[in-house]
Amino acid sequence: LTLVERLVEAARGAERAGIRIGDTVAVFAQGPIGRCATAGAKLSGATTVIGVDRLANRLEIARRMGADHAIDSSRTDPVEEIMRLTDGRGVDVAIVNARVLTAVRRGAVLEGGLADWSGSSTVCLSGTASAT
Repeated sequence: LTLVERLVEAARGAERAGIRIGDTVAVFAQGPIGRCATAGAKLSGATTVIGVDRLANRLEIARRMGADHAIDSSRTDPVEEIMRLTDGRGVDVAIVNARVLTAVRRGAVLEGGLADWSGSSTVCLSGTASAT
């Protein structure tokens, strides 16, 4: 993907997620699209943005792009840490890059309690998935 395509995809993801002023947003995977989604979440009015990735350099850039918290998922269970950061409330919006769908399949978002499934949370898949 070109840089412009990545920026458009990230902006579309933030728009589809319906982020509102005051929301808490978690963005899983802080590659180019994830970092743009992090910035988009902050610009859309999210009070708290949490970036999740396994690479320290990506997390540092995520902080510069607007993430209030950066979670290294190679060292910490991201769901447990997000629940700790939000005092057990979870997030209003979770943006998951399509290339990290294994996190969803493992239940990190759907069964791990990260999002409130009473209908008040949104999970938005963004990016481009591989054929595997």
